[in-house]
Amino acid sequence: MALNTFPFDAAEYLTDPEDQTDLLNEALASGDANVVANALSIVARARNMALSGDGESAPLLATTLGLMRALGVTLKAQIKPAA
Repeated sequence: MALNTFPFDAAEYLTDPEDQTDLLNEALASGDANVVANALSIVARARNMALSGDGESAPLLATTLGLMRALGVTLKAQIKPAA
């Protein structure tokens, strides 16, 4: 018997700005540019912003900063606690 699946888009459920910020902070904490790019894309879609591009590579820093500015979020550096 075939399993029926449906597309899932986190942007449809990520409507609260605080939840969006949490997603972005988790992505930034990962240190992975592709994870950050994906999180930015999800938040942008949640705010009804259309992004162009193939989505296969992390955006350039200038693009990322412009998108973050448009989303009204900032990037913050902090000292990583010693392990």
